[in-house]
Amino acid sequence: MMLANGILTRFPITREKFAWINQPMAGGGYEDEYRVYVEAGITIEGSELNVGTTHMSYTHKFESTPEKQVEADLLLKELSRHKTSFIFSGDLNALPGSYTIEKVGSILHGAGPDFAEKTWTTKPFSYNGFKETDLNWRLDYVFATDDIKFDSSKILSTGYSDHLPIYVQFALN
Repeated sequence: MMLANGILTRFPITREKFAWINQPMAGGGYEDEYRVYVEAGITIEGSELNVGTTHMSYTHKFESTPEKQVEADLLLKELSRHKTSFIFSGDLNALPGSYTIEKVGSILHGAGPDFAEKTWTTKPFSYNGFKETDLNWRLDYVFATDDIKFDSSKILSTGYSDHLPIYVQFALN
């Protein structure tokens, strides 16, 4: 199975790239799927803003595994290239305090809302003995470089997905 991510914008995209952060090893399951990091350069009022996103692999109960750490390290390699004018968001399938979130947070700042606010699940989930029916987990995040300040952030309520979207209003210089 191949999963895809996208960046939608009303502003001109001037640059694009992608990098695989996970490729299947033929074991099957959610942790054995193609996963990609996608990035775009966007021109806004004459300035370039770089935006990246990904949907990382699921691991049982979102536990850290050696394979997930390798995936996170490949993602971090891409994120660490940006020192300014960069926003990153995605379904990281990782909990606050996990290896993935700690490492991303060491190079980018969280753009809210507080990690205690939950984003998953709004629909019943069952896989390999793990069942969840309530909104008990934080799996989705927004980060940015230090030069980008955010005015407000909140998790929106919707019934369209098993994840709740995060809305962040940024102030660009």
